[in-house]
Amino acid sequence: MEPQTPQQTPTVATTPAPQTSSEPRNLLAAMLLTLSFGTFGLHQLYLGRKTQAWIRFALGFVALIPVLGVIFSVVLGIWAFVDFITIYKGHTDGDGQPLVATKRDAFTAKLLFILAMILIGIIVVGIVLATIIVAVSGIQHRAAQS
Repeated sequence: MEPQTPQQTPTVATTPAPQTSSEPRNLLAAMLLTLSFGTFGLHQLYLGRKTQAWIRFALGFVALIPVLGVIFSVVLGIWAFVDFITIYKGHTDGDGQPLVATKRDAFTAKLLFILAMILIGIIVVGIVLATIIVAVSGIQHRAAQS
């Protein structure tokens, strides 16, 4: 019979959970920063995404150049709009923590989201109608010259 050796339990190295040095970030604050300074990326700085924030901050200043500004403003505006929606729908901050909100903040964020969607809808409809009016008036002008 073979001698029995004591069974060794495998040791598993456990790593502690990553510690964050900041408090949880507020949902309403992130949404308000996105609405007010979204094209400059200041909400990304608040959320802890410093690289993206500085890139967008620099692109925001490029948007101030007269000719390129229109293109950059549209792109940065759409980017901020997408960020606004993702922040409301449960985005996390740069540390991976979910955004926190009190009941009052959550209600205000929902109201702000609804109002922003209505405003965006009105703007889109206005742009479409203005485009149609310009196109129709151009057609009428060419027909009157013929």
